[in-house]
Amino acid sequence: MKKGILTAVLAALSLATTPVASWASTPHAPLTVTADAAPSIAITSVGEATLAPEKDLTLEVTITNPTSRPLSISALNLRAQVWPASNMSQITAWMNGDLFGYQLRRVKADLDISAGQSTVQKITVPRKDINWKNTAQFWGPRGIAVDAVVSQDLVLTDYSYLVVTPDSEIPQSNITTVVPVVDDALVTPQTPYELVQAALNPPETTNKPADADKLSGWDIPGVTLLADPALTRPATLKNVEYHALPANDADLAALVHANATDRLHQFITSDNDVYVPAGNTDMATLRAVRAAGMTSAIISDSQIPQTGPVTYTEHAHTTIDIDGTPMTVLTANSALSHAVTGTLADGDTNLALDQLDRRQVSLAMSAVLYRQQPSNQRDVVVVADRATAAQTDTEAIRETLTSLAQAPWNHASSINQILRTPEEHYEAEALPETVTNPGEFGAQQLAVFDKATAHARQVKSLFEESSAVDQLFKAHSDAFFSTHWRTHPDQRDSFVARLGNIDKAALKVETSSTINLISESSALPIHVSNAYDYPVTITVKLDVPDTRLHALNPTTTTIPAKGTESVLLPVEAWGSGDLDVKVLLTSDDGTPVGNPATVPVRVRANWENMGTIVIAGSIGVLFLIGVFKSIRNGRRSKPVDAQVAIRALHQRARTATSSPDSDQKLSEDSE
Repeated sequence: MKKGILTAVLAALSLATTPVASWASTPHAPLTVTADAAPSIAITSVGEATLAPEKDLTLEVTITNPTSRPLSISALNLRAQVWPASNMSQITAWMNGDLFGYQLRRVKADLDISAGQSTVQKITVPRKDINWKNTAQFWGPRGIAVDAVVSQDLVLTDYSYLVVTPDSEIPQSNITTVVPVVDDALVTPQTPYELVQAALNPPETTNKPADADKLSGWDIPGVTLLADPALTRPATLKNVEYHALPANDADLAALVHANATDRLHQFITSDNDVYVPAGNTDMATLRAVRAAGMTSAIISDSQIPQTGPVTYTEHAHTTIDIDGTPMTVLTANSALSHAVTGTLADGDTNLALDQLDRRQVSLAMSAVLYRQQPSNQRDVVVVADRATAAQTDTEAIRETLTSLAQAPWNHASSINQILRTPEEHYEAEALPETVTNPGEFGAQQLAVFDKATAHARQVKSLFEESSAVDQLFKAHSDAFFSTHWRTHPDQRDSFVARLGNIDKAALKVETSSTINLISESSALPIHVSNAYDYPVTITVKLDVPDTRLHALNPTTTTIPAKGTESVLLPVEAWGSGDLDVKVLLTSDDGTPVGNPATVPVRVRANWENMGTIVIAGSIGVLFLIGVFKSIRNGRRSKPVDAQVAIRALHQRARTATSSPDSDQKLSEDSE
């Protein structure tokens, strides 16, 4: 931790405790210090993580001069705490510069640092010059500080810690650090069609899962790994205990607070035995997750502080009464958990710890917990937040966790090992019934999400069924429930909006001229185009507000990719007139998937019947006219008397018999 500049008061105190000569004078002009370009000092090394018996103390400090003037350092003073820190408050006070301690060493420097340059200085104190004892009673964490004296009015100071280890073996305390590992990248918002494209045309993948290193990098003794089951679990994990988080690291607390406990089983499986909340928890959430199958939980001790006088930190394994039934709980030490991830809480202020201080302060706090009751070893649980595995300085965190596991007073353990130890019960403040964490989704956001997913499912149903599409849709939509969105609620809203976005311009009704309808029962020809790269099956129906035209059943049809299809929609005409008929393109459940269009229709429902009647009537009229004329004009020749005709025939017959030529003629005629 960097305390860049102290006032002349600290310089005067340092002078008062310095037994040797005063500082050398500086020939340079007075140094100008600005807020954005101030000289600083940093302790960059304390040698080994802990100071073993008979080992000298060796420090390295880096002094940086970012100003435009040279910087002169006349002396380096090394200070230390008089007694080992016995509680967390003393550690915080020392790192915050509120304690002075005593001067352990003064080194005459006479350093000149050019503008924009830095220098590294080593300070070594022989062990014989250090009166720190290593006995079981006096070993422990001691604050150290280095002052770089610029002038009587300007002293640069940095603080850190080191732990003096005992000179004999001591019983060890179990310690484990719970590291939740989740996919740190926010899911990219995508429309339903973009998901279809991604599923049907997946990108090429390598043989090695891209997320394999996310877990293998935490294979450290003393670490309990809680991972999103979507991350690939390496087969090479040897040192850690593995537990699965709920799928997508689902925000179970938000589901409980949104009265959606029936959805917990969507994310909790038999592999999820330990509940590690993201943030604060409450009785309602613990009750719900226990009912869903999670038998234990890890809760920060800041949420269930001990009541009454507190002289030491209790054993981590305890229980909480929920509706008369105890639930197994591991209490995580909040101060040590913050330190491991680089933060030192000081009231309402959080002090950032650099890589070295993170390790040294964590070791100091761990030693304090042990020394509170050396004869009554209590197991310690540390919980890293979910952002830990995604930080750029994960190497510093790994170094810290390794140092904690290797400290001579600690034994690298795990959640299951600590759960097998006896429970200890103590009086603690009760958890509230309900606590809502910032950034949780609520019932209203959940309802909007449900509507969006319903729309997405309908778009998916337009395309040919595919298990790849189904799997991708589920994985993508389930990402909404991730706790990762808590820090990005606006982006979660954008994710939902895009998920429910239907590109209605991709399916459209082509512009049509007026359709003439002259029959009572007919079909309207509608041309529908598809701009998607894949065939779609849609429902086309009419919305006719006028009673003169009645639309019958909608028509379901398949439109080819990048093509157009003519669809015949059956109708009945009950009148005549010019109408504007609305054409709707929907999914099978009626969700609009294309923009509605208006088609002009001219309805003449009786024209066909009237035409038939007119033609038939015309033919009948012509027939009647002909008959009438025939009757009116009468016969063209007079009728012949029957007796006269008979006599004429007999006369002809006699004449033919009496003539020989007539026989021949009759014979020829017969032939």
